[in-house]
Amino acid sequence: MKILIRLAAVVCALAALSIAGCGGVGQASASGSKGTFNPNTTITNTTRSIQEADIYKLVGNTLYILSSKRGLEIVDVTDVQSPKLLSTLPTQSSPRQIYVEGETAYVLTSNVDDIDCGGYKGTCGWNAPGGAITQVDVISVANPATPTLLGTQHLPGDLQDSRIVGHILYVVGIDASGASTLVASYDVGNPST
Repeated sequence: MKILIRLAAVVCALAALSIAGCGGVGQASASGSKGTFNPNTTITNTTRSIQEADIYKLVGNTLYILSSKRGLEIVDVTDVQSPKLLSTLPTQSSPRQIYVEGETAYVLTSNVDDIDCGGYKGTCGWNAPGGAITQVDVISVANPATPTLLGTQHLPGDLQDSRIVGHILYVVGIDASGASTLVASYDVGNPST
């Protein structure tokens, strides 16, 4: 657990986040003063869950599916023998990852095809084409039959990975040269911000 906390502290430092934005990581320095970041500080009694994204999420009897052709599809699976498509919300780019937090879905997309090995023109990993943009769509799913786009955030570079740690969504991308790693963070505890 200490390794995860220390890793979270490093991610926060790399992302140049404020101490308050890191959900408690680095709240005290070795000298005990608040607000000073010290990556060697051991923090105890701090637990933050880590979520990985996928192309689908099952929440109760509602299945959220990302489709490269149709975007976000929301399906009622109360009767697994007869699932019902509740709604479809197209995405502007290729959907790659989804998280569902309460009544909000976070859909991560990229305007280029997935470029992992065998992806974009057969390139492998670090050769994102110029102009690659990662997009984070924030979608209200309070009523799964009528999802509503609340907002969108664009990041330069191609989506490589993401995690929700506690209530912070970290999104990692690379620029066209592969020389720069881009990290952004969003507070999913308050989707209106």
